[in-house]
Amino acid sequence: MTADKPRLERFLAGAARLATGSGLHPLMLLQAVEAAAERSVSDGKMANAYVIQLAPGDAGEIAGAIGQLSQAIVSILEERQRTDGLRTLGPLAVEFAASSAVAPGRVLVETTFRLPSEASQQRGNLRPTQALKRQRNRSLFIEGTGRVPLRHTPFTIGRATDCDLVLLDFAVSRRHAVIVEASNGQLLLRDLGSRNKLIVNGAATDEVVLDAELRVSLGGTTLWLEELP
Repeated sequence: MTADKPRLERFLAGAARLATGSGLHPLMLLQAVEAAAERSVSDGKMANAYVIQLAPGDAGEIAGAIGQLSQAIVSILEERQRTDGLRTLGPLAVEFAASSAVAPGRVLVETTFRLPSEASQQRGNLRPTQALKRQRNRSLFIEGTGRVPLRHTPFTIGRATDCDLVLLDFAVSRRHAVIVEASNGQLLLRDLGSRNKLIVNGAATDEVVLDAELRVSLGGTTLWLEELP
């Protein structure tokens, strides 16, 4: 599977700048995904779901570029699919995850042939559209990663790349939790039916009121609210 290098460079130039210092160039990610896609081809079908595992340090360095990288990878795989006349069982999906089993500077890609039934089921259970409410002078502090502006609510948190905050943590569900504003102005962190729930002081809970003193764990990630002056 041969890549058009100048085109790839244009796709990932912005992501490469964001990933500076990680020791893991975004083109290495794309090459690993392409190699995994090529290995997956069987009877004219190519895998359509890709989980990209990185060392925790590398994952943290590229966290801000996940959306851009995912779009670039999907675009390249779509082009390869068209060029080689390959079929997939469903839409292409790309996920990133941090894993201590992966050495720094390395990439591990898991591929699967994901049936469209799950996506169809989700489409049949779409949630009503919610109006976004602007938030000012509030941030989330992610332990080991840093500060993330909280610009609006609802604000989704999870492993899926369409969440407002993407956590590269295998113990975090794809859509793990959401932050909403209560009628009294307090911010509530609400579990979305995740496997590991929200953990506060060692106990699992479905909902907590966020404040600067409260540490909440989602999987292996701890976060708290910061009110800025």
